[in-house]
Amino acid sequence: MHMATSNKPWKVFRSSGVSASIFENQTDTKDGGSKSYFKVSLTKTYRDGDEFKSTSSLSRDDLPAAVLLLQLAWASILDAESTNGEDKE
Repeated sequence: MHMATSNKPWKVFRSSGVSASIFENQTDTKDGGSKSYFKVSLTKTYRDGDEFKSTSSLSRDDLPAAVLLLQLAWASILDAESTNGEDKE
């Protein structure tokens, strides 16, 4: 599994201005090792004049894209965890 060394997303899914970014993090285990865990950030990008901005607020019409992207993110995380023999939570 990819070891996160910066604040860059591990994987990003995009549709209709909505994006689901998956971030991989590490936590120490009781046996002195480390374990990966994932967090997902959902954002909407929009244009305000000539400037692009982002928000966590979604309109009614953004919801179908958000559902799809979150399902893709979830499946991707499960796949990464199963590839590395980690528990699925």
